[in-house]
Amino acid sequence: MSSGFDWDNLKRKYLYGDIRSVNAFLDTEEISVNGFVTRKTKHWRDEKEIFEQEVDKTTKAKLIELLSDDLADVQKRQAAITKHMQEMALKALEKHQPNNFSEALKCLQIALHEEREALGLNNNQKHEVYIEPPIMRTRYAQPLKGMSNQELAEVLQHLSDSKNDTIVN
Repeated sequence: MSSGFDWDNLKRKYLYGDIRSVNAFLDTEEISVNGFVTRKTKHWRDEKEIFEQEVDKTTKAKLIELLSDDLADVQKRQAAITKHMQEMALKALEKHQPNNFSEALKCLQIALHEEREALGLNNNQKHEVYIEPPIMRTRYAQPLKGMSNQELAEVLQHLSDSKNDTIVN
């Protein structure tokens, strides 16, 4: 009765086919389920799941391989743009213009963040960049070094406001 089937061929057809249920597959092959058939098809479902997982894994690996060249191009472009942003920010910082200092600092922070992103170094932790203000290279640096970042920012803001008042008057 059932022993006349080519079980290896049926198993291969089941593994490579779209039908997930062994019993549904056997119905399409017009094989009635009985004890003998159940013993012959034991573990087919498990083998199909393993086979499908391996196909998925191989497919994902091939897809990543195909897309990796595009990813490298994007990272290269991103790195070039961030380098340009960093250069612009550093030029603004070199001019020691307080009006542009915060904008230049923000631009530099964005550029560094994007550079780290392009290199895959960013994580969800916040990163801060500290740029030493030009005043820290003067005779006033020693008292300022003992201040917290907040206190230092307030002093720099006060100096900036004083400079603007002097220019206006």
